[in-house]
Amino acid sequence: MKEIIYNHLRLQRTRFERASTEFGLHPTVSYILAFLLFAGMSYMLLSRSTIEKWEYITTAILVFYLLASTDRLRFYKQIYSAKTFTRIRLIENAIVLAPFVPFLIYFGAYHQLIALISIAGLMSILNGTKLGSFTLSTPFYRFPFEFTAGFRLSWIVILGLYILAFIAITVDNSLLGIFALLVLALSSIMYYQYSEPEYYIWIHNMDSRSFLIHKIKIALGYTTLVCLPLLVVIIFMWPSLTLWVILGMVCALLFLSTCIVAKYSMYPNIFNLPIALALSLGFVAPPILLILFPYLFKRAAKTLKSTLS
Repeated sequence: MKEIIYNHLRLQRTRFERASTEFGLHPTVSYILAFLLFAGMSYMLLSRSTIEKWEYITTAILVFYLLASTDRLRFYKQIYSAKTFTRIRLIENAIVLAPFVPFLIYFGAYHQLIALISIAGLMSILNGTKLGSFTLSTPFYRFPFEFTAGFRLSWIVILGLYILAFIAITVDNSLLGIFALLVLALSSIMYYQYSEPEYYIWIHNMDSRSFLIHKIKIALGYTTLVCLPLLVVIIFMWPSLTLWVILGMVCALLFLSTCIVAKYSMYPNIFNLPIALALSLGFVAPPILLILFPYLFKRAAKTLKSTLS
């Protein structure tokens, strides 16, 4: 069994390093960048208030949730014995948990540490099918492709962000509430991370520019629908910040639109390093999106022209 678990973990490492190479980064560089980004995020959040410390562990909880996806666990149960499966789940969550522990201890965030260890243990033994064994109704029936599937996989994340916003309102922390709203708006990007089969594009009876506009309209409309209750509550609670809240939402939706056209500008390939860096700059400095969006839109329209012609 030890050899099976070792081979499983080695396979996951190989997959990561291969994806890093295809992305345009040497695996060693990826490991260094990941460490620096994680250390920077840890210091930025843990050196602040208690609320930010709870925000910090949400990253690990999200990873636990993704590792416990129904399809993934179903596949593992088919190829591993029950005992091996349980140990793999414990080891995977322990690996995710490990880098958080020293930072939480150093900054004295013991309540968050206990909560994170408890969640890691619970998610390690969670069946996984319980979260996906029912059909969750959604308001996305008219254009169901990305948002219906994405919402059913990420509903617990959306619920968690609404709970985080409720906590922000309870403690009168406007920045935390706005943070939850913007993360909620940006969470839709997860639905567009994979390239769909060519047939899913070809069936649209429209030219490439109309197709891109159609996709962007759906994304903006459904994202706004998900965020609208929280948006209204935040504006009601902190009316003096209305302009900044709306400006933040506009920037988030513009970034979402740019990610969509970036995806189709590379179709059927995944994002490469130059596109990822450009999007990162646009995320840090939103005015860059005003230049990046039209450029990627034209490139995507040209890329899809042969498929939709």
